[in-house]
Amino acid sequence: MNLKRFRVTDFRSVRDSGWIDTNRMTAMIGTNESGKTNLLIALWKLRPAKGGEINPMADYPRKRYTDIRQMQQKPVFIHAEFEPDAALLAKLKAFTGATEPELTRILISRDFEGTYTVTFPDEIRTLTVPKETVEPLVGAGF
Repeated sequence: MNLKRFRVTDFRSVRDSGWIDTNRMTAMIGTNESGKTNLLIALWKLRPAKGGEINPMADYPRKRYTDIRQMQQKPVFIHAEFEPDAALLAKLKAFTGATEPELTRILISRDFEGTYTVTFPDEIRTLTVPKETVEPLVGAGF
């Protein structure tokens, strides 16, 4: 899978990054203390190699700490859009019965509870699949 773009909202010092487009090589340029590292930490927490637990004291934005802590359903802090490679696309088509245009964009999100959501924004019909079934296709941890 290739990361095409991502968006960070209400994570540490980042209020809303807007969508950030990515390529094979992407540079983040900004002044000191502008939030570059926090953008990368949020992206890393989408699928960390190890660790990656949500730490409310460090990860919730300070101004919204109490509000978020009291919420029953925690907000999503990272959205990432991926483009599947040919092998994954073939597996997804066989598994879901969806057409190739419906599966060319995969949106993966994570909330402050650590819950992942995987959607296909171009899918015409709604298909709900158990996590245990999709997880081996898109990768462990999602």
